[in-house]
Amino acid sequence: MKIEKLILPVLGFIFAGIGAALLWYFVPLLNQAAARIEGLAPLTAVLLANSPPGQIGLIEGRISERNRTQFRLFVAYVRYEYQGEDDDGDSQWVEDERVTPPLLLDLPGGRVQLENSDYDLQGDLIEWLSEPNLTWDRLNREGTKSYRGFERGNPVLAVGAIVQGATGRELRAEWLYRGTRTEYIEDQRSSTEVASWIGWDFVLIGAVAFSLGMWLWVRWDN
Repeated sequence: MKIEKLILPVLGFIFAGIGAALLWYFVPLLNQAAARIEGLAPLTAVLLANSPPGQIGLIEGRISERNRTQFRLFVAYVRYEYQGEDDDGDSQWVEDERVTPPLLLDLPGGRVQLENSDYDLQGDLIEWLSEPNLTWDRLNREGTKSYRGFERGNPVLAVGAIVQGATGRELRAEWLYRGTRTEYIEDQRSSTEVASWIGWDFVLIGAVAFSLGMWLWVRWDN
């Protein structure tokens, strides 16, 4: 009977904890990401070339046509392998290959070279599946591959530190976002709103479950 009494209060505590984590950690994190980009004006190729090394810069342009394709039309991509479904019936995807070379980006007034190859890929990426239906061969440990990345000409937003590279001033990118600065900010704000709603819902559900559990506990003791 003691264990049964604990079920609702414990569930309520867990739900409220998840909601609190969303509201007081993830929501501010998303707001900070949007505010950071809002506070950075896009650099032209000329401005970047004259910026001091170490300065954080934002550039907005397109993937240059001069980049070499790595697979099909992709110039940079992350590959995921489908590995069946988990116990809840959700698809399981595991990253098994990452090809992110230092790209050339076309900006207003010229072209900029990325200095690094360890940037993240974000935004509405181009996706290509190796087969139309998802399959997972447990015996051979082989599944459907999903390639997600950039092609030549795609709009791109990048943020990182300006460094002195082989071609002059280059950008050591933290991430590349497929889209524009405005779209990135809108995505972050939209994610913030969704996370806030979910967070408050979880806190409310948790509070109700906890309160009901404690009420039943007192009732059973009497």
